Amino acid sequence: MDNKKNKKNKKQRIRPPFWATIAFCLISKFILFFKGRVKFNRKKLKPYKKDFILIYNHYSNYDHYLVSAGMNFRSPNFVLTNYYYYNKFLAKVLDLYRAIKKDQFKPDTLSIRKMKRAVEKKAIIAIAPTGQVSIDGTIGYLSEAVVKLIRLCGVDVIAQRSHGAHICWPKWRLASRKSKVYVDYEVVLTKDEIKELSDEEIYQRVRNSIAIDDYAEQEVKMNKIKSKSLTAGLENVFIRCPKCGAKYSYEANKHELVCNHCHNHIIMNKYGFLEGATTDDVTFKNEAEWIIWQKEVLKNEYFNTPNYKLSTKVNVKNNPHHERLLEDVGSGVITLTKDRLYYEGTNLGEDCTIEFNYQTLVQLPFKLKHHFEVPSDKTTFMFLPIDNQKVIFEWVQLIDIIRENRENNGN
Repeated sequence: MDNKKNKKNKKQRIRPPFWATIAFCLISKFILFFKGRVKFNRKKLKPYKKDFILIYNHYSNYDHYLVSAGMNFRSPNFVLTNYYYYNKFLAKVLDLYRAIKKDQFKPDTLSIRKMKRAVEKKAIIAIAPTGQVSIDGTIGYLSEAVVKLIRLCGVDVIAQRSHGAHICWPKWRLASRKSKVYVDYEVVLTKDEIKELSDEEIYQRVRNSIAIDDYAEQEVKMNKIKSKSLTAGLENVFIRCPKCGAKYSYEANKHELVCNHCHNHIIMNKYGFLEGATTDDVTFKNEAEWIIWQKEVLKNEYFNTPNYKLSTKVNVKNNPHHERLLEDVGSGVITLTKDRLYYEGTNLGEDCTIEFNYQTLVQLPFKLKHHFEVPSDKTTFMFLPIDNQKVIFEWVQLIDIIRENRENNGN
């Protein structure tokens, strides 16, 4: 009888084993020691040992290490995208650490129930409300669904805020970088305030608490960045030239970017800001401003071109046989027009046309120079461009534009 009870309790265990928490915390501190110069200010976190939601601004791929090291041997349950579970070894580590798997940018009631059950057991939930890493060091799309989660859990909400994480480890980088990163904490909501405040007030508190602008702060701090190539990877973000308008035309070399069409020459200085090599060269101060500009160009192009179409040849991955096994399932063309988002090609050896409802999409999960994902009701398809990997970020920005237009029009 006792053995049955022990097995049942083991299955229902919510929080990570303490030895695993210690191990991951020490590993995180070790990695951060070599990857950057990180300083934590835990003053406002000290009174909180368990039973709260930790939200954090998601500005780098090292944020999970920042959370683990910053929590200092507390045991958070990370809420993570199912993308991480396609790696068998990593999936076992995450299961050990009691991470909660969540489908990105679509309803996922199972993960919500798991989060609710975890806080009922006095656990700590660690979640990045924006869902994916910021591409430019500013806050990305934040769904209002975060308010429902906070009300459902009914526990205090603490914000972990990294300053300089994007400057040190931008999502687009292809070369290692080192710079100063500062992490602090803020009490965003108490359980009593959650009962008293409106949905809009809760949403604004959450948003304001993690809306760090890394480049605005960098203009004041001017922390130096050490790297053998400061610009490596930016050529996959800059899909349009501000001087000649050419698309996909930039190549990076060490600290420089050059348009292979008009030879516009740009240099990134040791503080991460962009400069023209000569007075004739055209640039923006940083990639955040560049991204805003090219998004406006794409927006005008999309709405002012009667027969707008974006088509990309792709290989396709999916998980038809096991939820944790990503397989090559076919190849073809994915196309977006003003009326349709669809894939035509092969799937599991058969010719097919798969329709997606992009009027329900909020964002496309993506990895530069590799893939973008399109979630559907039942599954998620991963598309890997064949001929032009730089088109990935154009797809990402285009879906952002369509979502913003839908929200602005109240649809």
